Amino acid sequence: MEGEMKRKFVKEYGMRLRLVLKSKLNGRNKIMAMNTWAVPLLRYGAGVLKWTKDEIAAMDRKTQENSLGWYVKNSVEPLLQQVAKTGVIETERCETKENFKKKAVEELEKAWIDKKMYGQYNRDLGKEVDREKTWWLKKGDLKPETEALLCAAQEQALRTNYVKFHIDRTVESPLCRLCGEKGEHITHLISECKKLAQKEYKRRHDNVARIVHWKLCGLYQLEKAEKWYEHQPNGVIESDNVKILWDFNIQCDHAIECRRPDIVVVLKKEKECKIIDIAVPGDCRIGIKETEKVEKYEELKRKFGKYGQ
Repeated sequence: MEGEMKRKFVKEYGMRLRLVLKSKLNGRNKIMAMNTWAVPLLRYGAGVLKWTKDEIAAMDRKTQENSLGWYVKNSVEPLLQQVAKTGVIETERCETKENFKKKAVEELEKAWIDKKMYGQYNRDLGKEVDREKTWWLKKGDLKPETEALLCAAQEQALRTNYVKFHIDRTVESPLCRLCGEKGEHITHLISECKKLAQKEYKRRHDNVARIVHWKLCGLYQLEKAEKWYEHQPNGVIESDNVKILWDFNIQCDHAIECRRPDIVVVLKKEKECKIIDIAVPGDCRIGIKETEKVEKYEELKRKFGKYGQ
C-alpha cells in the first residue's frame, strides 16, 4: 500500500513539475511555482509515508533532469533548440549534484595549482601532508582581516623583498632584511629565519606545547586552568594512572644527547611512555621535520622500552 502511494506521489510530482517547466513563466516564477505547487505535494504525505534517502535522492536527480535539461530539450525557441542540438547541455542525462561539486572543486584546484605564484603553496605540499587539515578556511571562524592576511601570505602575495625584487623590481636584493642570508619569502619568514628563531618562533612553539599539555591534562582529568592561555604547566603532574612531564630532563644510566622532549606522558598501568616534541614548520617541510624528530628521540625511545620490560 505504501509503495503504491509513493508511486502515485512521484508520478503526480513529475507531472506538476513538467507542467510548470512547459509554462510561459519566467525563470524566477517557475521556481516559485515549483515550490508552491509541486514540492508541497511531497510534504503532504511526509508525516505518513516514510521516504528513504535513496528515494529522495532519486527524486532530486529526476528534478534536475526535468528542470534545465527538459526545458531546453522541449523549448520551442529557435535559440534553445540549437543549444539542445549542440549537446552543450545534456538533455538526456544530468550529472548528480555530488559529482558536479566534486568535479568543480577538482577543476578549481587544478586552476589554482597551475598559477605560477598563487599555486606555489599547493604545489609545495608533499604527499605526506594531510590536506584535509590544511584547509583552515573551511571553518570560517576567523575575522575578515585575519583571513585576508593569511590568504595573502599563503598565495605569496605579501610584498616581501623576494616579491619586490622578482616582480615589482623596486629593491636591489631579495635577501631577508633580518638575517640577510636567504630570500625573504613567506616560508622563510614563518619558519626559517635565524633572527626570529630565538624569540618569535620560540614563543609560538611554547604556546603550541602549552595547548597540547592543557589538552592532555583535560584528557586524563588532571588539574588545569580554565583557558589554555592561562595554563602554566608544572614540571611534573600525576595521578594514580598517569604522569605528565613538561620540559623535563630524563635521567638515564648512560649519556643520551637528546633526552629532554617537550612532553612525556607516562601511562602507569599500561607501562607505556609517549614522547611528544613540538615543531611548527612550514607546510612543505612537515615530512622532513617529522623524520628529524623521530630520529632525534630514537635512542630515548629504546631506553624507555627497556625500562618498560
